[in-house]
Amino acid sequence: MILPQQIFEGLLDFIAKKMNSDREVEMICTRTDGSNDLDVCYFNNTRCDQIFHKIDPIKFVFDKTVFELKS
Repeated sequence: MILPQQIFEGLLDFIAKKMNSDREVEMICTRTDGSNDLDVCYFNNTRCDQIFHKIDPIKFVFDKTVFELKS
């Protein structure tokens, strides 16, 4: 999925805040060299079956149509 940097960072910030106090989840993000922009984020030592039910669907609105991506 390709997203504008601002939307990408907002999405990852939302997920990170939601998972922040969850001890089962370890989320790691790296930043672009010489910048404060997020580059890559991943869940470390965390299996998908531990987190998929904790993440809300991602919704994109195009015109008047809502597209929903479930985890």
